[in-house]
Amino acid sequence: MPQATLRRKNQMTLPAKAVKDLGLREGERLDIEVSGDAIIVKAHVDAEDWATEDVLAEIEEAAKGPFQTFASMEELERELDV
Repeated sequence: MPQATLRRKNQMTLPAKAVKDLGLREGERLDIEVSGDAIIVKAHVDAEDWATEDVLAEIEEAAKGPFQTFASMEELERELDV
């Protein structure tokens, strides 16, 4: 199993094979997840990377409205029966 060493300022060097397999380049952001006693490092995916044209078209259509506005939180809560 590949290993990395934690250095000053909490820095570590990722194994070259992992970097190559993920297609990472210097400066790219990584997502870090702690699960039990494990640290999971994943390539960060921006919304632009996962959003297909269909998804973006749906979002754009929904953004057109119509929208209902409320004068106060109380009015909104009454509308939602909260």
